Amino acid sequence: MNRVLQLALAVMVVSFARVATMAAQSARFGLGGGLIAPLSTYKDDDKAGWLAGANVEFAISFSPVGVRVDGLYGETKHKDIGGSPVDGNTRLIGGLASVVWNIRCLLRS
Repeated sequence: MNRVLQLALAVMVVSFARVATMAAQSARFGLGGGLIAPLSTYKDDDKAGWLAGANVEFAISFSPVGVRVDGLYGETKHKDIGGSPVDGNTRLIGGLASVVWNIRCLLRS
């Protein structure tokens, strides 16, 4: 595992642990995936790739506000440049921490 991935994983684990101590007993987890479409000059060097993500959301007791932490990882492959093959890929990693607001529906049937 390279250093950046290890650091990002450590930050996510610490964030999860910190939020969990402040949050209520319930947590929501999510997984997702998608396509990376290189744009501008990035598309000259890399092909389209994939992206995977995971998140956890905690509700705060007696509050309409909660906390959500997302982690993302993706990869694209290099294009052949000038007719000669180029080995390798670009790895992308990211994270996001958000405050979420729980809006209750006011309409009742």
